[in-house]
Amino acid sequence: AHLFGYKFTNLENVQVVDKGRERNYIFKQIAVENIQTILGDTRTIVVQKNIMGSKRKTLTWYAVDFNYLPVKIEQYRLSKLKFSAHITYYNKN
Repeated sequence: AHLFGYKFTNLENVQVVDKGRERNYIFKQIAVENIQTILGDTRTIVVQKNIMGSKRKTLTWYAVDFNYLPVKIEQYRLSKLKFSAHITYYNKN
């Protein structure tokens, strides 16, 4: 799913096989933010992924100047943060 951040456009009703089930996702760019990462001050786009019929949503920050590398991710259930991660290592080679 992270590939949708590259050259991103808003997408609705994207069918994806997720954990052996076919699910429909909605992807929306919801913000452009500069955040601090191991890459320094990083310009990102923030993409929200919703699974239709689910109480979960995921936000992913993609580094625009690093080929849309995902640098941060948060997962919410019923608007409560359940999981957060950020990139801690990057090798340009």
